[in-house]
Amino acid sequence: MAGRESGFPKVVLVVLDGLGAETAFAEFGWLEALTAAGRAARWTMTCCLPSLSRPLYHTVLSGLPPLKHGVISNEVNRLAGDETVFSVARAQGRRTAASASHWFAELYHANPYVPAEHREVDDPRALIQHGRYYSTFDCPDEEVFHAAGSLIRRHAPDFLLLHAPACDTVGHRFGGQSPEYRRTASMAGDLIARYGTDWLERGYRLVVTADHGMDEIGWHGGTRPAARQVPFYVVGARVSGVQTATADQLSVAPTVLSLLGLPVPAGMTGVVLG
Repeated sequence: MAGRESGFPKVVLVVLDGLGAETAFAEFGWLEALTAAGRAARWTMTCCLPSLSRPLYHTVLSGLPPLKHGVISNEVNRLAGDETVFSVARAQGRRTAASASHWFAELYHANPYVPAEHREVDDPRALIQHGRYYSTFDCPDEEVFHAAGSLIRRHAPDFLLLHAPACDTVGHRFGGQSPEYRRTASMAGDLIARYGTDWLERGYRLVVTADHGMDEIGWHGGTRPAARQVPFYVVGARVSGVQTATADQLSVAPTVLSLLGLPVPAGMTGVVLG
């Protein structure tokens, strides 16, 4: 059953795990076409340190660096208590959803995560009211996008997080300069084009970024530009085209909240982009 339209500004945030900026800019034909046509804005964004997944998942949504929020390793596995895009949206009565890794469920819904209980969540009281979580990073990106599309059609959330794992998985296996990695990025760009066109028609603004990049040996975590430089696109921004100033990852959360028309907590110090 289709969800009710809320009448509020709506945003889909796509986080492509392990996708470096250079590869995204070379392979994302649709987003680059929108940027060239003045319908989107694109930044090169520097991720925080350490350039690891779980710390930066929370940074993207909280606007806090890992040294401040305390998730400084993939092995730090706990519920997060900081203000996030999800918590602000819920406090303002907005509907939330996610099609993402179970690591996001562990941060924001239930820890420990029990697949039989938490894989599919539909709970109006929850921080993420409608969640569809996968438990393996070998999950195809197509399935993640299919689940996100279903959530939008069924529940019309005001904010939806989509986290797709394939670039990171393939990058670790073959390296960040490999044909396999570039092909996987291109396929992710095609999924964004196919689903993004529908979401834009439904009134969503679209934000696309990554948690971290990937170096040529298939690794990340440190300070090398290949591990830290990620794309940041906003479709429906006030500005358009390629932006020359490098953006900071602390800007993701306040930018999404601004696009949603929601207040930005004082602790989120990043500059609003777009």
